[in-house]
Amino acid sequence: MSEVLAGEPPAPVSALSYLGGQIKYQIRLLIRTSRALVSAILLPALLLMALKMSSDSTPASTFSYLVAGAVVFSVISIGYVTHATGLVGAREQGVLKRLRGTALPAWCYLTGRVVATLIVALLSSAVALAVAWDVVHVHIALSRVPALALAVVIGTLCWAALGTAVAGLIPRPASAWPVLSLTYLPLLFISGVFFPATEEPAWVYRLAGWLPAQPFAALVESGLTGSAAGVGRHVAILGAWTLAGVVLSALTFRWLPRAGRSSAKRPVGRVTA
Repeated sequence: MSEVLAGEPPAPVSALSYLGGQIKYQIRLLIRTSRALVSAILLPALLLMALKMSSDSTPASTFSYLVAGAVVFSVISIGYVTHATGLVGAREQGVLKRLRGTALPAWCYLTGRVVATLIVALLSSAVALAVAWDVVHVHIALSRVPALALAVVIGTLCWAALGTAVAGLIPRPASAWPVLSLTYLPLLFISGVFFPATEEPAWVYRLAGWLPAQPFAALVESGLTGSAAGVGRHVAILGAWTLAGVVLSALTFRWLPRAGRSSAKRPVGRVTA
């Protein structure tokens, strides 16, 4: 009876339970983000339909190239732009600061965000491939689906690591979209993700081959066509960029708002508007 009155201590929550809850919560946040849905799902589908209507005589091999570009654009929109923007917003709104005062382990929060981003990226890639199958008539053998999914996983992890690193350098949410756009859109064009880069200098194209966009697009296209040429090189480059993103994230990631740190330096007693 005394044990009942005293009450039993609550059962400890396992790290896996924390992680599962974070994954579900972050997926709901991503689904409710209208910009994420438009840029990662709607725009690639509209791009493929527009290309189909404007060029009915385009060879199927070229359409495979364009489908790979649409998948890459969708994944980068989710894994890099939306992921980094969400981190900046959560930090500046004080969400990350409050989470540090809870029992939620830091690794569970970050892992939950990345896993949720990965799941949504796989779903958005599936939508782009479904549009390609139905509208563009790019037929994908079921035997190639595992290779395609693996390419999307590798690319998402790479760009999510880079997005985490860049998020630590962005001072406020209003700056997130311009900064992120300037870091990935030019890279997509010089890498020839949407159209073959035949007019740019040779050294620019060679440089793009060592940056994370072109190897990712080539890896996705290899999954579409079944070609194994250069796959090992592409995976190695993306792996190197993923490692670089993780290392840089450890140096740049902050739990406290930047505004809070700057306001703490103001003289005590000074009244500001």
